[in-house]
Amino acid sequence: MKPKHIVAMIILGAAIVVFIMGCFLFGISINDRISQFQGDLNKTDRTNIYKNFHPTATKDYNAIKTPTFFDTLFPTAGLPTTQYTLTSIDSSNPSHVTAAISGPVGSIWYPGPVNVYFVMEKDGNDWMIAQFYRSTTSGSTAIVQ
Repeated sequence: MKPKHIVAMIILGAAIVVFIMGCFLFGISINDRISQFQGDLNKTDRTNIYKNFHPTATKDYNAIKTPTFFDTLFPTAGLPTTQYTLTSIDSSNPSHVTAAISGPVGSIWYPGPVNVYFVMEKDGNDWMIAQFYRSTTSGSTAIVQ
């Protein structure tokens, strides 16, 4: 093999390694985490929804490991036909990430949108939800602390 080809192969190999490692180095962004949380809300099996939350910064972490923890405020009836949607996400301030939720008929999120906010914290390179609140005209109500 010619030296030019060897150098090209080394550069290509290095580029592939950098690309793959970049996925691990940059972690999960705030918007990606909120999107993952929305995806988990829209599953009837919410066994893994707690994994969107920070394991040490979330006081309710052990409670939210129960798959039915969210079912009262976010009923699974109608899923996946009708879904919860998070829109108008403003992640410019990690300690107050605002969004709006709409949900299926029969939920408190219908017709929506209902304002919510998340307190985010980093766990390594990944942004995690530390707290989750419903905004009201008189303040806010904690959903997960």
